Amino acid sequence: KQEEPFFLYLNYQTPHTPIEPPGKNSRYAGYAKYNERDYYPYEYMLYAADFESKELVDYLKGDSNLWANTFFIFTSDNGATSKNVPSSETVGSNFPLRGEKSTSFEGAFRVQTFVTGGLIPEELEGTRNKLISHVADWYATFCYLAGVNDNDDPPNHVPSLEDLPDSIDPLDPVVINPDTGLYDNIWASNNNTYPGHDSVNILPYLLDPTIDAGKRGYHPDERGALVLSMESIIMGDYKLVVAQPCAIEEARGVCKTTKKFGWMNLDAKPGSYLPPPQGQGCTKINDPFASSLQYEPCLFNIETDQRERSPVNNVELRDKLWTALNNSLIFQYNTILRNKHDGISLPEQLGICDDSNSKKNELFGNTEAPLCGLELCFRIGTEVTCN
Repeated sequence: KQEEPFFLYLNYQTPHTPIEPPGKNSRYAGYAKYNERDYYPYEYMLYAADFESKELVDYLKGDSNLWANTFFIFTSDNGATSKNVPSSETVGSNFPLRGEKSTSFEGAFRVQTFVTGGLIPEELEGTRNKLISHVADWYATFCYLAGVNDNDDPPNHVPSLEDLPDSIDPLDPVVINPDTGLYDNIWASNNNTYPGHDSVNILPYLLDPTIDAGKRGYHPDERGALVLSMESIIMGDYKLVVAQPCAIEEARGVCKTTKKFGWMNLDAKPGSYLPPPQGQGCTKINDPFASSLQYEPCLFNIETDQRERSPVNNVELRDKLWTALNNSLIFQYNTILRNKHDGISLPEQLGICDDSNSKKNELFGNTEAPLCGLELCFRIGTEVTCN
């Protein structure tokens, strides 16, 4: 109904693996190589995504003029991968940024995003905004636009650093659980408590670039930090990279990665990367299977060094970010926490859900169907158990 507000989340499979371009569809006859036998499958997929996006925009700009009161966002979830895709010459490029998907460098995190629609003032059209935000910020932003409260406070007491014996100093950690030598996650022992969200309504910063948002320090955190992953954090103009994510081979109990930690080499064949400098400790893998591993973090000024070429030698600032990252890991909430209902989401968090086979067959046929809640897999010794 055109008179009613609507929210549309359109998640294209393209451009993503598997590389399976659409067949000969007359809708895409405008593709330059449509009638050629040899064409680039990935290029054709990109054309299809662009075409369908234009169709949507044209509809919104049509007779109904919905565009005049629309906020349109086009974004991505992560950077490209360097892996060559079978049956094509496709290889992702994050040039000039360092690294790729599933690393701790900017090539993994920094993606292009644009906003448009009638809600954007004309004087801002075609401009660039230097605000660095997180994908989670769209939640609070959409809630504001919809006129609803984004509050998501937990029903029980939320633990804080004051509830713990010490904050975690990266150079002198205090072990909470002597049996494992690790910090216990505070949510595991309290089955009906979860943290409030840290999403921020970024619309004011988008509509008025003159507002001092602290660049990257606008999140509701006393340290003004934006945690990117277990291995990296941004505070102001500085980013700390402690290690690289682990791709776990459960059966062997080892961490392994084939990711590139350097920079795309445009002068060589596709997929060629310039290697990272020798001796940079932040290229070590965050290995949960290692009994002891000393990390050597890298501190970068990503305002003046977006390519992450020149680590900053500032021990005090490094330790400040490192401590903030370690403190945040105490409070991270994972819906597949062990000891938390065996990792399955709480009933009140599931929404409307019918796990019966008849309902699944009705909706999805014989194809794999989504589950109610999340399946939990965890390692016990060298065995993998799934509930």
